[in-house]
Amino acid sequence: MIILTSYISNDFVNRAIQAGACGYLLNEVTGGDLIKAIRCVIRGQTFLDPQSTSLMVSRLQDLQSRFDKMTCDSLSCRETDIVKLVGQGKSNRQIGTELNLSPITVRNYVSNALAKLGLSNRIELAIFATKHHLFDE
Repeated sequence: MIILTSYISNDFVNRAIQAGACGYLLNEVTGGDLIKAIRCVIRGQTFLDPQSTSLMVSRLQDLQSRFDKMTCDSLSCRETDIVKLVGQGKSNRQIGTELNLSPITVRNYVSNALAKLGLSNRIELAIFATKHHLFDE
């Protein structure tokens, strides 16, 4: 899917990508770039206009800086266990089975960990787990 829009912000680009978009272009795109984007997406690649790419790079740099400053100190032991398993790519159901918890309880722990760490989603939580070597403990 390619998004063709007049709006450019981190939030719009992130939402589009989370919704499955492989392309994000502004309305003033040239015909040649539009064709290039379509071809890229057909080949399974991603195509972002330069402004969107700059926003994404800036966001990644901000996240990297935030991850460097974060610690696990604010998480409970159970939240830390769950963050480890999220980092391993496990679903709420899989985590619940492993820790003998309901998927709803796991979801609540994940939500609490996200709030405590100031993160937006499971992907950021998995990056946090990897960055802080939680699998090694």
